Amino acid sequence: MGYSVKLLDLGRHSKARIWFDDSAVPAYVQDTEIVRVVAAKPGSIRESRAAAIELFVPLGGRFLYGMLGGRFTPDSSQYLSVAASVTSSEQPAFTRSLAENLDQVRVGLPAPYAEAIIEVIADMQPALTLASGHLALNRAAHGDIGSSSLVFEHLVIALMKLFNIDSSEPQNAELLRIFPERYDSIRAASR
Repeated sequence: MGYSVKLLDLGRHSKARIWFDDSAVPAYVQDTEIVRVVAAKPGSIRESRAAAIELFVPLGGRFLYGMLGGRFTPDSSQYLSVAASVTSSEQPAFTRSLAENLDQVRVGLPAPYAEAIIEVIADMQPALTLASGHLALNRAAHGDIGSSSLVFEHLVIALMKLFNIDSSEPQNAELLRIFPERYDSIRAASR
């Protein structure tokens, strides 16, 4: 892809930052890994892709925050293997986050968020367009205050949609379609 990062305005002060190369997003030391294999469609993606998505959604006096990324490697197996790298120890701060002035954000993916990611992929498998291959989720950041399983569920769905975009340089309108039009479901669930 011709550019490495894009900042998107999702409306109502919500923002997303998309990296089109996971090398610009800090890695973390994995303590364990959660793996799940689901049915998928072969051939829709032909080359490996790496990306990360950071999401910030204000909710009045509160906010939701998370960042998730990794690498998708396609194959013709008719299965998608998802491996989420889990951290249990304290990781370094992610200082340039969208929530940096509001939350203590650290790199890494705690087990509850990794489990939510794996479950939503399994539950949403019929509705999501999943290409066959291997998805290694090994880039993440979470906040002490703003993160939740629900945010990471939305992030993995957006990431899967991003990997399925055909264009090598997607325009903003195409990128905005990977997110819900409004984050009312997050706002309602977080009350």
